[in-house]
Amino acid sequence: MLIALGDGERDLEAARQRLCSIRDFALHSAFERLDRDASNWISSKELVNFLRDNAVVHVSDPEAYDLVKFFDSDGNGKLSFQEFIQMLLPCEDNVLRNITIDRPSIRVGRFERLPSDIELGIAAVITKEVELARRLAALKSELYLGLDYTVMAAFRSIDKHNSGFITTVNLGAFMREHGHFASETELLSIVRRLDTDGDASISYSEWTEFLSERAPLPPPPLPAPRPYPSYYYSRYYDWASYDRYLYDDWWRYSSSSYLDWKYDPLYYSSYGYYSRYNPWYSRYYQDRYYPETKTTTYEVERPKVHVTPGRTIKRETYHSPYGPRTYTSYL
Repeated sequence: MLIALGDGERDLEAARQRLCSIRDFALHSAFERLDRDASNWISSKELVNFLRDNAVVHVSDPEAYDLVKFFDSDGNGKLSFQEFIQMLLPCEDNVLRNITIDRPSIRVGRFERLPSDIELGIAAVITKEVELARRLAALKSELYLGLDYTVMAAFRSIDKHNSGFITTVNLGAFMREHGHFASETELLSIVRRLDTDGDASISYSEWTEFLSERAPLPPPPLPAPRPYPSYYYSRYYDWASYDRYLYDDWWRYSSSSYLDWKYDPLYYSSYGYYSRYNPWYSRYYQDRYYPETKTTTYEVERPKVHVTPGRTIKRETYHSPYGPRTYTSYL
């Protein structure tokens, strides 16, 4: 997981530097390009729409929402300008970072687009962020399957001197101990990815926050549909057991059961002898087997000249065995 984190962060840094090396790239122009509703905030839906405009269709809405939540520092579920530029500015080349910040920008209209190289560069950075998050989520899920795994044990296995922090020193020693000789740039990229307070070290709270972001579990399977119940009812028969109704029919022709079946109130409604005035057909069976339904219709009233504007008429009709009931209201 740490190796994948370092490789993904280095690929992201290369993509950021390629984007900021374009002379016409400006941060305010990029922000206005994504902020189509001019609300000074970028939502996950606007990120998805930008990717769709650049033929990127494999990024889903939940993944875009997780990306916004990762860079969202105030917790409002959207990206401000300062939060948005942290996703695009390079972290290792300070000279290029300052040049990009000081670069003048042009106004981008609601239906205008940036040059194709800039659009593809921004889309590449966002796509690499989503792919890295997807890869880390899968590795975290595999990590959680270990029977002896805990977040504290993982932290202590790296911080063997119990200093309370993970730095490039103990992180490099841990990776060399397990056969991976990471460079200083790779170690810095791993620490930079997990460090949220900017102290160049990973505390236990930051480590816990990183490992707690797991991939969502698949939803439980839906239960198998039950067979459609029979409308026949008798106290000698469990009508919810549909198999008995199909294959165990002997009880219907016995003397006592036949009389109960003959004079059962539901016999008349099931075989065409239903009448509203039938004393055997009680309100209980009507409500149970013929439930009340509701339909709603809307109609625009024609406005009266110099009197009142047109209103919307809402009619709610309830259908039941006793007849329909209609309630009218004006919106």
